[in-house]
Amino acid sequence: MSQFSNMLSKINIDQGGVDIPMKKKTVHVSGKEVNYFNKIFDIVDYDEDDKIDGKEGAQFLRRSGLDNDVLGEIWKLAGNGKNKPTLSRNGWMIACMLVACAQQDGEPSIKAIAGNSYDLPDFALAPDSDYSEGLTLPDGDKTFEISIAKPHTVGTMFNKHTEYAISVKTTMENYPVDNLKVNRRYSDFEWLFNRLTRTFPGRVIPPIPEKQSRNRFDKDFVEGRRLALQKFIDEVTRDPTFAVTYDVQVFLTASSEGMTAARSIMPGGDGAVLDMVNKAVAATRSGVNKMIESTTGNAIDMVDQTAEFGDVEYNLVKYSEQMKKVISAGERMVASETNAAKAWIDMSGSFSQFVVVARTFETVDGLDYFTKVSDNLKEIGNYEKFDSNAQNEGLITDLRMFSGKALSVCQVIHNRDRAMKEIEKAEKAIDKAKDKVQEAKAEGKKAVKKAKEAVEKAKEKRDAKEKASADVLQGVKDGVVSFHKDRVKLGIECLQRFTEQRVDYCDEITNKCASLINLLGYTAEEIRDSGIRMKSIADDQAAYDAALEAMEADENARDDDSDDSDSSDDSSDDSSDESSDSDRKPAKKAAKKPAKKSKKVSSDSDDSDDSDDSDDSDDSDSDSDSDSDSDDSDSDSDSDRKPAKKGKKPAKKPAKKAKKSKADTDSDSDSDYAAM
Repeated sequence: MSQFSNMLSKINIDQGGVDIPMKKKTVHVSGKEVNYFNKIFDIVDYDEDDKIDGKEGAQFLRRSGLDNDVLGEIWKLAGNGKNKPTLSRNGWMIACMLVACAQQDGEPSIKAIAGNSYDLPDFALAPDSDYSEGLTLPDGDKTFEISIAKPHTVGTMFNKHTEYAISVKTTMENYPVDNLKVNRRYSDFEWLFNRLTRTFPGRVIPPIPEKQSRNRFDKDFVEGRRLALQKFIDEVTRDPTFAVTYDVQVFLTASSEGMTAARSIMPGGDGAVLDMVNKAVAATRSGVNKMIESTTGNAIDMVDQTAEFGDVEYNLVKYSEQMKKVISAGERMVASETNAAKAWIDMSGSFSQFVVVARTFETVDGLDYFTKVSDNLKEIGNYEKFDSNAQNEGLITDLRMFSGKALSVCQVIHNRDRAMKEIEKAEKAIDKAKDKVQEAKAEGKKAVKKAKEAVEKAKEKRDAKEKASADVLQGVKDGVVSFHKDRVKLGIECLQRFTEQRVDYCDEITNKCASLINLLGYTAEEIRDSGIRMKSIADDQAAYDAALEAMEADENARDDDSDDSDSSDDSSDDSSDESSDSDRKPAKKAAKKPAKKSKKVSSDSDDSDDSDDSDDSDDSDSDSDSDSDSDDSDSDSDSDRKPAKKGKKPAKKPAKKAKKSKADTDSDSDSDYAAM
């Protein structure tokens, strides 16, 4: 078979099919068969060398359910009577046709496939297939080591998408090699999730991130999706039930072309995620309010014994919605730190540019300090960037998983609804088959026997549906209980890791900032003494402010007393002569002027004011003694004028003292700053 023939088969230009010459016969492969067999070839041909070796081919052909001896004969016939180590694309199509012949006729034959048409072979690719190879994980949850690298964008402007490079290491014996590298896009992950959802309707499947139509090429969005997809594939490959499925094997081994082929011919791979999200969001407390029955027909209590399906689903949706708000806040926090990291690094670059410019007029020694500062700022920025990535990988990714698992539990509830509808369909099929038994009685015993066989087959299908429904029901119970238990346990662990991360972050930033301080050349003792001096200055300033407030309060009190004395003087002026009034009026003006000056007094003048007040009292005492010796005829006029004189003396002296105390304060302040 020529290379051109292989290419023609792959491209399938002739919609009528291709003719493949064999040793004794020419076999015609229809267009439908060419299309189907080529896609299977692409799936199995993981290394894209356009041939399938014995190990790869035998593993896939075993999915037909045929004996190994029969499969060995098929391989030999497809190689034109020789046990070849590999099969070409055309040889593979002959092998697939021989499988169909053996499944439907009981034995493979080149003559039979050359002269007859057969249905497509069954390789148990449907999600509800019960085929199992009995595989286990040889090394438990360490059987797979999978790493999703940084994504990259491929395609043209109008048809571009993001691909993720995946590195796979495994000890699974059925895998073609131990180390593989494949490229996958988001829709491939979605396909795997949907396949697992259909294959295991009673299991809570690890969630994948939701679709997003806008900003899907945004750097932060793509990175967040990558982390969520990494979490998904890790959980899938650590589960002993999911990891051994052929779906997972195809996802981890097929080429990009093979992955596209798998999504085309392996049914049940579309719509599950959309179905889950749409129905979950539409759920209400009154959405499902009915009694669920077990497979034996016995009524059971409500699903979780305390709430209805609708209540459970409603609460899960609300939980997921609220968690998304927490995730959004966390994403803003990470974005803020990312911007801060960029600012630190930009400042470092600016310092470096400054050094380049300053070299023209400064010495190298003088610029060495700025170079060291630039390096330190860059270290801080790089650590900020590292920490923001760590937060994204830790807290934010865990929160996304919690939110997604809530919706995955909702999907199991929907699977239960779907299973109940399948039982209803099976019951209707039984009734229809029974009606045909009655109709067949008129046709004879042979027709009745065939109709009764149809009834038994319908009952078998119903029993299988009921068993599946029971499994899903148990899955709902287990899923709800497991989710509520895990969300508490895993939530606490998640927050503990986040707290430890924050402590490490603060310690590291403190150390890096301390190294920046060390660049200034200060010792710890000098920094401590500087702090003490700054505290002393702050205390002095506080004392000054307090004294100033006290002095102003005292002045306000004096003004009140002066107003009271003025009112008493006004009452006495009615009985005195006009000359006394003329003598007192200048005294009042003189008493008010010093009051204005005293408002300028500094904080240190309070004590001097007190001493001045005592001196004034002494002076007033001596004045009163001398006044007592004067003539009695003048006592009335003197008593009217003396209070005015007393008002002059105390008012002038504080003003003089204030100048001195202000100078003292200035000198004290200067001495304090000089000490620095």
